[in-house]
Amino acid sequence: MVAMAILLSGALLLGSVVPAKAAEERLVKIGNLAAMTGALSTSFLPGIQGERDYTTWVNDHGGIDGIKISHLWEDTKAMIPKAIMAFRRFKEAGVVAVFDIDVGCVLALLPSYERERIPCIWINAHVPGTITKPQWNFAAFPGWNGVGLAYSKWIKENWTGADLPRVGVIFQDVAAGWDMCDGFKLAADQGYCQLVGYEVVPLFGAIDTSVEWLRLSSKKPDWICVEVYGATAVTCIKDAYRLEIQRKGIELAATPLVLAENYIYKIIGPKQCEGWYKFEANASPRDSEADVPGIRNVNEAAKKYRGREPDDSTMLYVMGWVHGMVMIEAIRLAIEKVGFDDLTGEAVRDVLASGIIKDFDTGGLCRAITVSEREPCFLHALKPYQIVKGKMVSIGDYVEVPFLHAAK
Repeated sequence: MVAMAILLSGALLLGSVVPAKAAEERLVKIGNLAAMTGALSTSFLPGIQGERDYTTWVNDHGGIDGIKISHLWEDTKAMIPKAIMAFRRFKEAGVVAVFDIDVGCVLALLPSYERERIPCIWINAHVPGTITKPQWNFAAFPGWNGVGLAYSKWIKENWTGADLPRVGVIFQDVAAGWDMCDGFKLAADQGYCQLVGYEVVPLFGAIDTSVEWLRLSSKKPDWICVEVYGATAVTCIKDAYRLEIQRKGIELAATPLVLAENYIYKIIGPKQCEGWYKFEANASPRDSEADVPGIRNVNEAAKKYRGREPDDSTMLYVMGWVHGMVMIEAIRLAIEKVGFDDLTGEAVRDVLASGIIKDFDTGGLCRAITVSEREPCFLHALKPYQIVKGKMVSIGDYVEVPFLHAAK
């Protein structure tokens, strides 16, 4: 009986301690519709890892005033049915916001974001249809059409020829590609370039793009801009090298997210990428800490969580880190406004839409960030780079990307 009494006392004591300890643990849940594998993972995986590592880094440094982040994720392969099912599970788990990366998945989930009152932050650019009222999705860039227009303006400003630069475009048959092409058409209408033509390649399964390269190069462009991702990007870039497109006097340029360092150094090889131009919104992990203070945290995290040295990381990893910063800042401000107990997805969305996040400093990883419902994006400028002797070299200052889309 004495032993039984001791056991019962212990059980009662444990019963009083465990719930109290659980009550002290405060968690905020976010979800990540991640393309960890599949044809697009080559392009998008580093960004997803940057998002995850930033939230881990925040937790390792005390969380949001002691509140930890539970970062849930599912590998959707950027496939719409998988993304829809994953979002349902995230909703049931009680997330207050989600990350996404694919335009098609975002478009498919727009009604769900609004119905479930859960906002989405995604590494990509707006296209027709992603601007809504009210706004529940917030992209990296203003729009692919704005990127096309900004690229054309930069080419024109740096062009030394007597006539307008002749530009051709190669893009994948998705909403993002067609929207970027519209930006180049607008640039031609505004007198920044002559659009000599465009070629469309499939999103998946392209094993040869020779016909598209030869047909477009026969129109004698001065520049060809490429917006192609994943495995198809590897095919496209290798074909340009094999066909000696640059030897025909044609400059080659990649839009944001296309030609990341993992392509240049590990997949395609720097020799085949030599001379290409590209635009990106953020600094490179290879930048020195003296030049970009925020890179120190990025490189420390990459080393700790991935075992990577700076030369093994990518600019898209930094972009994922920046997206994580925006997500956590929105959650922090929402908690500050409504309190932890009343935190909801709608409260996080209201912060993103209200313009409270203004001139947010990322430690030099990119331009200061401002996001609002009027312009539901936060990377408003792109910086030109060129691959020179196998290295990604900055060749100019930031170029503004205009916001051109309107709600439908």
